[in-house]
This record gives sequence, structure tokens and C-alpha cells, in this order.
Amino acid sequence: MAQFANGSFTGTDGTELNAADSNFVEVVSAADNAVLYNGRLRWANGTGNGDPARYRHTATPPSADYEVSADLYVLGTTSTTFNAGVVARCSAGVMTCYFARWRHGTGIQLFRYANNVATQLGSTYALELSAGQTVRIRLRCNGSTISVYKDSDSSPVISATDATITAAGYAGVVSATNSTSDGVMPDNFSADTLTAGAATADGGTGAGTGSGTGGEATGGGSGTNGAADGGTGTSTGSGSGGTATGGAAGSFTFDACENSTHSGALSGVSVNWTWLGGTVGDITSITNGSGTMTTGGMTISGLPTGAGCGLIRTTDGTVVAYQEGTVA
Repeated sequence: MAQFANGSFTGTDGTELNAADSNFVEVVSAADNAVLYNGRLRWANGTGNGDPARYRHTATPPSADYEVSADLYVLGTTSTTFNAGVVARCSAGVMTCYFARWRHGTGIQLFRYANNVATQLGSTYALELSAGQTVRIRLRCNGSTISVYKDSDSSPVISATDATITAAGYAGVVSATNSTSDGVMPDNFSADTLTAGAATADGGTGAGTGSGTGGEATGGGSGTNGAADGGTGTSTGSGSGGTATGGAAGSFTFDACENSTHSGALSGVSVNWTWLGGTVGDITSITNGSGTMTTGGMTISGLPTGAGCGLIRTTDGTVVAYQEGTVA
């Protein structure tokens, strides 16, 4: 997955979101504002027409298929109306979008908005949280399949088929909590493509080589951000996203300034990394500071220049390591 929009909502409390981060604009300008509060978003009730604060990120999604996510932090559980969530395929100037939210007393829900008229899709997923808890909600649009995931779960808690909204629109965030001690507020907003792309030309049981812009190819095929796999033999792929060689077991996604997906173990990564622990496939260790992954079988090098922009994730999206410092 490749991130194309994000927001951390940091700054001075009371600052309107679009003043703190100009990448965000109100979906409907007449609606109430969202303001910063303790690094999250609070609905500033009464600053507009009374509608909850709904903002879209101005980044244009590469396609209509993408995932929008945010951490939802629970301040308190008195109100059963305060809620927060994320939107996808959102129009500019009118509340037409898909919307996933959590609220106390209800749980997680999925809605389709068409000209500000809401229709629930799928069934409510019952989930109760206590004050101080956080759930990450992930709204995924893939063709006519609209799904909601929580945290790092690989299976959706809600899934529906709906072909009403097909344009890419925009990713966004909703805050419908106007209290500083109750309800739920969003944080750590992200919008990501569903895949890094693929180039598939099967190498069968032999060896395959090829190149792609993202750093991979399959059995001699080429493409943008493709996949490296030579069948039961070996495979080699190269590109501006890095060089990947080998075919050992293990599965993960490498996200740098450009993104590539590789299958195999890692060794000899020549940047600074921090290991977050655990065992994922064949990835078992990273030497902190030196940036060397010691498991063998696959090497990634030639990364694009940039500071602090590398992540390694498992296939379910869990970040297992991150780059420190600058890629030379």
C-alpha cells in the first residue's frame, strides 16, 4: 500500500483544521468547523450550520480504489450521539461519500451519503470501548465492495456491495464530538492505495528477470511497482524503489519514498532501521543503528533519497520496522 494523504492534527488547541494543515478543506463550507484539541480533532459546534465537522484532504487519489483510516480515541462514554470516523470517495461541496464511524452504545457502522442523505450499508458491528481506549477504523473501497476493518484485522467487520459512488473523490475525516471530556476524536489520519501495482509474466519453474519502476518484475515481465516471483526458481527485479533479489520464504511489504512489494527474507539493507519486535515470516531481526537485516535470502538496496520515509509492513499492514535518519 502506498500512502497519498495523511494528517496528524498537531498544533495549538482551538486552531481550525484547515489553518493548521492547508491540505484539509471543509466538505461543505457552511458546516461547523473542526479544531485541534490535544493532537486530535474536536467538533466546534456552533461555528457553522450545526452539521458535524467534515473535512476532505485535497490530495487526488490515484484511483477510486483505496483505504482511509484513522485512530479513534475515546474520551468518555456518556453520550450516545458523539461519533467520529473517515470518509472515502467524497465529493467536493456536498456530502456524497462512504462514511465509516464508531460511537458509544452502537459500535462501528458504514453509511453511504448521497447529497447529505445517509443510508446504512451492511450491519452494525457491536463494539464497546472505554475511556482512554483507541480503535483504528479502516474504510476500504475496492470497486463496488465497500468494507470496514478495525485495527490490523485482516477480515472486515462490515462489508457491503454498492455501486452508487464510483468516482475517486477525496479521502476525509469526520469529528462529531464537541466535548473535551466525552465522546470520541480522530487522530493519525491516512489514505493509502490498495496495492503497489503488479507486473506479472510467469517464469514457471525457471529463472525470471525484469524491471519495474517500483523495483520488481515477475519472470521477465515489466511494469510499475510490480511483484518479483520466478516461480520455483529465482527472480530478480530492479527499479527506483530498490533492488530485490532472492526468493526465500516470508511475506511483507516494503514502503519507501516509492513503494514496492516483495516476498522473501531480507538481508543487508544499507540504511538505518529500528526493529519493532516479533517474528514475521523469515524476518527475525534488524541490527538497530546499523540497519542490517540478518536473515538472508533477499537484499534491498539503492533506495531513493529521503529522510525518515521507509517502513516495512507485514502483508496485513502491520509495521514491523521503520527507517531512521536519511537514505543516502
